[in-house]
Amino acid sequence: MGPLMSTLMHPEDALKMPDYLQQVATGTEGEIFEIEYRVRHKDGSWRWIVSRDTVFAKTADGKLKQILGTGTDITESKQAEDEIKLLLAATQAISCCALRSAGILRKLGCPLLTVLFWNTAKVGMLAIAI
Repeated sequence: MGPLMSTLMHPEDALKMPDYLQQVATGTEGEIFEIEYRVRHKDGSWRWIVSRDTVFAKTADGKLKQILGTGTDITESKQAEDEIKLLLAATQAISCCALRSAGILRKLGCPLLTVLFWNTAKVGMLAIAI
């Protein structure tokens, strides 16, 4: 990894790069390697990149000579994944809280609340009838 890339790459991801480059160096021609990492954008934000690389040429003694690869900005996909994880966590917390509340109300003898819980394929749906 050159000096320009090491200054642009997120420090956590830069730690993974030597192992990745070693995998590529010991790979065979045509084998495809993939890594995700963050780089600093000119506006100062971090952008997620997925890099797919392959050995393009080796020297006569088998050492890596050239790598052929592409880098694709996947920042929007990563942000969507993060949003989905947050929404799932919030949904689970709300469901858990609603079930606890319903249980407490039932123990207190609240006659107006009937709670039904249906769980199929790990998807919980809460129906409250008043």
